[in-house]
Amino acid sequence: MNRHGLDSSYFKLKLGELTRDADNYTPDEMARALLRLVCVASPVVMTESEFALQRQDAIHGVVNGRRARAEDMKCPDCQRFEMKFTRLYGWYCIPCETGPWVLGVNGVVKRTLTAGT
Repeated sequence: MNRHGLDSSYFKLKLGELTRDADNYTPDEMARALLRLVCVASPVVMTESEFALQRQDAIHGVVNGRRARAEDMKCPDCQRFEMKFTRLYGWYCIPCETGPWVLGVNGVVKRTLTAGT
C-alpha cells in the first residue's frame, strides 16, 4: 500500500499487463479493463461532475449517429414507444412503468444491471 492507501503494486501489475497486451484489446475490452481498475481504486470518482456528461451519453445512447429520442425507444415489455429519459438512471416506460432501460448495441433497448433494485 502506498501512503494514500492504494495498493500500488496491484495497479503496476495490472497496468503493465494492459500495456503489454494493448494490441489485442478491442475498445470495449480496454474500457472494461480500465473501469475494473477504477472500481478497485475508488468507484466514487465516476460520480464526479467531470464524468457526468460521459455517463449521461452512455446511458442515453445514440441512434443513427444522433442522440436517442423517446420516439426511438421501444419498450421490450409492452412494445410501445412511450419512454421517458431520466438523466441519472436512463429510460423508463411510461405505460407499463418498467425500467431502467438503456440503449444497447444496434439500438436495441435492454434492461440495466440496476433493474429491480
